[in-house]
Amino acid sequence: MVKRPLEKLIGSFYVITLICIFLIKYIKTLNCLLKYGKNYENPQSKSTIINYLTSITVPKRWFLHFYIVYFGCCFSTGCFLELVQRDSRLNSVITTFITSWSPASLESAPANYKHYKLIFYLLCFQSFRRLLESMYITKFSSKAKINVFHYIMGLAFYTTISLNCFLSLLPYHLNTAIIPVNDAFDLTDKILITLFIWLSIDQFQNHYHLSTLPKYSVPKFGMFQLVGSAHYLDEIILYLIVAMIGNLHEKLSIIDINYILGWAFVAVNLSISSLESYSYYKAKFPEFTVKYSIIPGIL
Repeated sequence: MVKRPLEKLIGSFYVITLICIFLIKYIKTLNCLLKYGKNYENPQSKSTIINYLTSITVPKRWFLHFYIVYFGCCFSTGCFLELVQRDSRLNSVITTFITSWSPASLESAPANYKHYKLIFYLLCFQSFRRLLESMYITKFSSKAKINVFHYIMGLAFYTTISLNCFLSLLPYHLNTAIIPVNDAFDLTDKILITLFIWLSIDQFQNHYHLSTLPKYSVPKFGMFQLVGSAHYLDEIILYLIVAMIGNLHEKLSIIDINYILGWAFVAVNLSISSLESYSYYKAKFPEFTVKYSIIPGIL
C-alpha cells in the first residue's frame, strides 16, 4: 500500500474521533457531551471539568458554517485542480515540492480516476444542496445550542472528507498522462449515481417536512413512519455510496480506506444522535409509536 502522510493523517483523525465518540457514549459521566438542539441541557455533573465542557456552546444555527466550509472546499478543489492542469509553471512547482517531500503522493492507478472524479461530483452536489437547505429551508431555534466540540468535529469532518477528495485527484491533474482515455461510467456506476440522487431527493423532502413542523414535534412523513430519524438514515446511505464508489477498483489505497472511515464516522455519529432524538420523542410524546430510531430491524 502506498504511504501518503496527509492521507494517513485524515484516516487517523477518523479513527481517533470514532474512539472518542464511543468513549463519550459508554462512559455515563460524559454522556452530556452528546446532547444538542432539542436534547441539549446543562446538567450538573459531579465533575467540575465535565460541567465546564458542557457549558461551552455555540448557537445551533452555526450548523450553516459546516456547509459553507464544505461547499467552499469542494469549489476550491475544482478551481485549483483546473488551474494546476492549465498552468504549466504552477504544475511544475507543485510537482517539484511534492516530489521532494513525498514522491509516493504522486502515484495513483489510472483505473481509479473515474471513481475519484465521480466522488468529487457527488460531494459538490451534496455540499451545495445542504448549503441551500440550511440557508433557506432549515429553521434553527434562536435558543438551540450545540456543544462547541460538536461544532469543531463537524467542521473537521467536512474539511477532511473534502481534502481526501482533493488528494485523490491531484496526481491526475499534475500528470494528465495517467488519466485513461476511456473513463465512461459502467452499469454499477450508473446504479449508484441514480441511488445517490434518489436519496438526495428523499433527504431534501425530509428536511422540508421537518421545517414545516412546530419545533421539536414528531415527524410523520415517509420513512419517518418507520424510523425516528429518516433524514439521518439518508445521510448514512449517501456516504455509504461514496465509500462504495471509492472502493470499486481492485487496487485500494489509503484514500479508499479513508472513504470507508469517513462513512463509519457519519454512521456512528448519526446513529448515536438518532438514539438521543428517539429517547426525546418517547419521553415527550406518548403517541410516538415508531419502533426504530434509524435503521429498520437493527437500531
